[in-house]
Amino acid sequence: MRTLAAAVVVSLISFGSAIATEGRIPVENRETLSLTIYADGRGAVSETRRFETLAGTHPYAIEGISRALVSGSLRIGGSGLSVFETTYAFDLLTPQAILNASVGKTVGVVRTHPTTGEESIVPALVLSTQGGVVLKIGNKIETGLPGRLVFDDLPAGLRPRPAVIAEIATGGTNAVLNAQYLTGGLTWSADYTALWDEKASTINLDAWATVTNTTGTDFSRAKLALVAGQPNRVHVPQPMRQETMIKTMAMAADAPMGAAPPVREALAGLHLYAVPRPVDLPDRQTKQIALLSRPDLAVERRHVFDGSPFVHGPARGAKGNAAHAELRLAFTNAETGEPLPGGVVRVFKKDTSGEARFVGEDRLGHIPAGEKSRLHLGQVFDVTLRREQTSFEKLDFTRNATRTSQKLMIRNAGDDDVLVRINERIPGDWTITDESINHKRIDGAAQWIVPVEANGDVTLTYSVEVKF
Repeated sequence: MRTLAAAVVVSLISFGSAIATEGRIPVENRETLSLTIYADGRGAVSETRRFETLAGTHPYAIEGISRALVSGSLRIGGSGLSVFETTYAFDLLTPQAILNASVGKTVGVVRTHPTTGEESIVPALVLSTQGGVVLKIGNKIETGLPGRLVFDDLPAGLRPRPAVIAEIATGGTNAVLNAQYLTGGLTWSADYTALWDEKASTINLDAWATVTNTTGTDFSRAKLALVAGQPNRVHVPQPMRQETMIKTMAMAADAPMGAAPPVREALAGLHLYAVPRPVDLPDRQTKQIALLSRPDLAVERRHVFDGSPFVHGPARGAKGNAAHAELRLAFTNAETGEPLPGGVVRVFKKDTSGEARFVGEDRLGHIPAGEKSRLHLGQVFDVTLRREQTSFEKLDFTRNATRTSQKLMIRNAGDDDVLVRINERIPGDWTITDESINHKRIDGAAQWIVPVEANGDVTLTYSVEVKF
C-alpha cells in the first residue's frame, strides 16, 4: 500500500479565477533584505522587491513571507503604487489539505486491472479523513487507500507556498515594493566559551551569537542586526497558522573568531549588534556568528559556603552531612570594555597535558561595562564544611531575642591552599558578640574569609544575638 503523500495525484486543471488573475511578487525578486532579531523569539523583517505590474488594480501574491508573521505588523508601500487591502494566505497545497477539503465530495479512485494493467477511475465519496481515509464506494465503506486518488480541481485558497495577497494599484509597468513586518520564529542568544588560566587569574572570553530560523521561509544575504535587551511586548493572539513543530536543525558556524565582529551601538536603552557582512539564514537552521572576544579578563577564584537562616533556630547539634564548597569565578566587566549580552558561559581549563577540559557553566544576565559578576561553576570535591549549633538561648520573650553559638569545621583535602568565604544569612537584627575570626557585614550577611592550608582544617566559632 502506497503512502498518502505518494498516492494522492492532483489534476492541476485550474487554480481558480482569483489565482489566475493574480500578479506574482516572488522571493526571487527581492533586492534588499534586513533582519533585526531579538532574544525573545521575535524578529523584524524589512525588504524591497521589484516586480512587473498589471494595468489598474489587481491582487498580487507576495511569496516567501514568514508563516509566523505577526498580524497587524505588516506595512506595505512603495513609490507609484497604492495598497488597498492585504490577506494572509498560509493554507498550503498538500495532499492532506486537498483530502481534508474533499470531505463530503466525490473523488476518483484509480484502480489497476491485475492482469491487463489497465487503469480505471471509480467514483468515491469521502466520508472522513480523521486518523485515515474513509470512503464510500458504491454500497461499501472502505478505509485506507484502495488506490490512487484523483481530484478534478483544487480546493479554493490552497497555495503551493505561503503568501500575502495585496490589492495594489499601479500606474507603470514595473515597481518596487517595500515591506516591513514582525515575525515569530527568529531568535538569538549569546553563547560564551571561557578558557580559565588559574595561575594567571584570567579567562579568555569568546562570545558567539547563536541564531535560529523556524519561520518557514529562507532568508538569503540578509543585513543582520541582533538586539540585546528586552523591549516591551503586548500579547496579541495570532489567528493565522504558524509552524509549531521544530525539526532537526543544521548547525553552521559563520565567521571564524578573529574576523570582523559585529558593530555595537546603543538603541533606546538596548544594544544593537550589526553584523558587517551579509548572512544566509535558511529555514530550520541554527547558525553561530562570532560576536565578541575579551582576552585576559581578570578573575578571582572563590570557594564559597552560603549559610541558611534556618540554622539559627532552637534545634541543637549537628546539621546533616558535610556540605561542599561552591567554586565561583568573580570578575568585573571593565569600564572601558564592551557590555556583555546575557547568555550561557561554558568554562574550560587546561590539564597538565595541555588539553582544555570542561569544568562548569553558568547563565549570566546582561552585564553593563563596569558591572561585577560571578560564574557559579559547581561544587568543589575536596573542600567541605560541617556545622554544629553549640548553644541556643532565649534572651527576651517579649521582644523575641535569642543568642546562638555556631561551630563550623572547614576541611581542605586538596593539594592547594584555599581561601574559603562563608556567607551567613542571619535573620532579624543581629550582632556578632564573639568570634574566632573577624567577620565583615556584606549585603546584610556576615562574611568570614578563612584561609585553609592544603590537607588541613580550620574551625570557625561565633556567637550571635538576634532581635526579631
